[in-house]
Amino acid sequence: MRKKMAPSEIQIDGDVAYVILTKGMRAIIDTASIPLVQQHRWRTLSCRTGHFYAVSGQHPNVLMMHRIISNAPPQNKVDHKDNDGLNNRRENLRLATHSQNNANSRASSRNKLGLKGVQVQQYSGSKKYRAFIQVGGRKKHIGVFETPEEASEAFRDAAKAAWGEFART
Repeated sequence: MRKKMAPSEIQIDGDVAYVILTKGMRAIIDTASIPLVQQHRWRTLSCRTGHFYAVSGQHPNVLMMHRIISNAPPQNKVDHKDNDGLNNRRENLRLATHSQNNANSRASSRNKLGLKGVQVQQYSGSKKYRAFIQVGGRKKHIGVFETPEEASEAFRDAAKAAWGEFART
């Protein structure tokens, strides 16, 4: 049987509070959220995507701080508007579908240009830039452009049309 750990330390600074986590990190919450999180021992979870989250418990009973604060139903994702998984202030959290949550992601680390929705391709011996978007599990070709900036702008327009406020470009 596992020994119950003491709750995490919480430091208050005005209308925000910091929950001290493992790995020298801390999560930020609104002071109004303290009663929701104060009884748990929180730790840092690092994901392969480079994101960090505040979690409590052990598999399969892991609690995620952002889901508790937002009172998210199981079918919804919780999107961090600023892409910081440790910023759990209510103004930074919003319920989202899987597609909307993915729309607010960064460009893949495998993307050589660092521009979301843009790939370099060779056409008739010259470099061109292909813009694409994935919506509803389907990859859609937007166009081929002379510069990466033009392709990125086309992606931005398509992303805003498809995802609105969730579009990260």
